[in-house]
Amino acid sequence: MKVFVTGASGFIAKLFLGLARATRVPSPKKLGAEPVRGTLDDPEILKQAAIASDGVIHLAFKHEEMADYVRICDEDRKTVTLLCEALEGTNKPFVGTSGTLTVAHADLATESDVADFSNPVSSGRAKNDAAALEFASKGVRSTVIRLPPTNHGEGDHGFIYMMAAKAKEQGVSVYGDKGENRWAAVHRNDTAKLYRLVLENGKAGSYYHAVAEQSVTLKEIAEALGQQLGVPAISKTAEETSAHFGFLSFAIMADNAVSSEKTRKELGWTPVQRSLLDDIKAGVYRLD
Repeated sequence: MKVFVTGASGFIAKLFLGLARATRVPSPKKLGAEPVRGTLDDPEILKQAAIASDGVIHLAFKHEEMADYVRICDEDRKTVTLLCEALEGTNKPFVGTSGTLTVAHADLATESDVADFSNPVSSGRAKNDAAALEFASKGVRSTVIRLPPTNHGEGDHGFIYMMAAKAKEQGVSVYGDKGENRWAAVHRNDTAKLYRLVLENGKAGSYYHAVAEQSVTLKEIAEALGQQLGVPAISKTAEETSAHFGFLSFAIMADNAVSSEKTRKELGWTPVQRSLLDDIKAGVYRLD
């Protein structure tokens, strides 16, 4: 099966054919993949690669431009639409990528929960998800995987890495208020397995959750990072936390406990990798 994967040289996607910037081309090639030279700003390259494939996994996102979040979400929606249009009428799979932070915060978010379109931060990705799933009625087996705030593991430069970097820089590991708000979590190796399962067996129009741990408190995370980095873990008010973390504070203060029960039952997905706190305690985020 020939699968086109955008962002194949990134943290999660390492085993698929993918779109890679010229400076990153060797990474997918070493893994036996055929690199496609281009960027997300090359629509014709994207279109032709999707047409030539047996399915598409869309992982790429302009994370380096997060300061202009609304714009990059709008641009990503155009990419999602272009890729799905290339597959229209073929019944080939399209697997989109989103986040569990887009889900309106219930006691325990599930795959059936509707995204929170009223939140200016989450609505951008939520609109992109809706654009992808609309193609389920147009002959595309389109699905979306919601990733938790942290896909942890060696080489991670996401939220946990940024929290660790801030703790090392400031000499304190911070959590907001009592730190009782929760994050879902998963190891990136378990996530990669889920992408393959969804690609092969996902049902058109469905959301799936890449969640191994449905609830880890921010206080637990901050304390584990503080212990590894040799700095104290302290509480700050919501206002102080916002000033401390800047844009990252929207996630630090979010309460995002998430279930993956449907995903596990439907696809037979069983996470087996190390937990988030065990990864932190093992020194993955020591930043030596």
